[in-house]
This record gives sequence, C-alpha cells and structure tokens, in this order.
Amino acid sequence: MLPDVLKQSLASSQRVSKRVKILACAGIILTHAIGAAAIGLSPIPFSDAALLVPLQTEMFASLAAIWGLYVWRYPKVVLFYASFQTLTAMGGLGLANLLKLIPGFGTWAGMAIDAAVASCLTAALGVGYSAAFNAVATKWPQLGNLQSDQIMEVMRPYTQPEYIASLVTKFREGYSGGGIQRSSIEGLLTDVLNEKKIK
Repeated sequence: MLPDVLKQSLASSQRVSKRVKILACAGIILTHAIGAAAIGLSPIPFSDAALLVPLQTEMFASLAAIWGLYVWRYPKVVLFYASFQTLTAMGGLGLANLLKLIPGFGTWAGMAIDAAVASCLTAALGVGYSAAFNAVATKWPQLGNLQSDQIMEVMRPYTQPEYIASLVTKFREGYSGGGIQRSSIEGLLTDVLNEKKIK
C-alpha cells in the first residue's frame, strides 16, 4: 500500500486514472477530517474556526494538486474559498461552541458535537472540492492559462451550501460508531465523480 504522498504524486502524473485519483483524494480527505475532529475536541469555545480554516485550505490545495491544478497560482481562488470555509465553519459549529461555555457537561457535550461536526463538514468539503476540481480538469484537460474567474465559475455548483449540506447528510447517514471511514469517503467520491445524483 502506497503512502498518501506517493499516491498524490502518482495521481497527478496519471491523468487518465480516475480510480487512482479517488484513492488519493480519499486519503487526503480522511487525514484532514481526523485533524478537524481533533480541533473540534478543543475545550476552548470559538477557537476551532480559526484552526479549521488553515487545515481546510491546505486540504483544498492538496486536492487541487491531485487534478493537476496548483491553486497557489490563483490567490483569488484561494482567498474566496478560505472565506467560504470561514463562514461554513462558523455556521456549522455555532451550537457546539455555545455549549462549551457551560462548565462541566456543557463543555464535554460541546467538544463531542464539535468534533463530529468539524470532521463531517471537512469531509463533505473535501468531496465537494474533489468534484469541483474534476470538473475543471474535465473542461480544460491541459489546464493552461486559466483565469481565476473561469475556475471559480466551473467550481461553483459543487461548492454551493446546499450541495455541501447534501454531502454532510450522506456522511451522517454513513456514520458507524467510529466516525467517518475511508470506505465511505471513497464510495461517495466514486458516486460524485461518476455524476450519480446526490440527494
């Protein structure tokens, strides 16, 4: 079994193999979802959004590289999606952070909820981003001199709040006691990249 770093390099060089890309993306998403859960376990209220955004931005860039798109060349795209992640994190984690303000049980409950929501939200964003980068690479296989607005226009349907919410729902339904599994990420990525309807 190849380490995720080697899978990422292999996937980037083998544009024709969507299955290799799915496996590489799943590894990146799972790693970042676990990191997001760890951030959610922080007992300090409202500290998680500030830590989640850099984690999710790094995931965004890593996933883009799988599809041959090096987003650091497009600062407008990175800034736009970092802002999007900030709003998503603040909205998704609000209740859990309010619970953390209550000493004792509230803090513990808030930490548990926060970890689950942060993990699930990060995984959903990862799948949405993967679908978006696949769409960009499909539309412009050579990924030549693209403009930021062209990239964002193609990515837009896969990063709408409603679409991300539908992916979060899919992950919640797929939860087994241990949280998000690599197999559930791979399965959802396969469905999304093969354009099966996500309800």
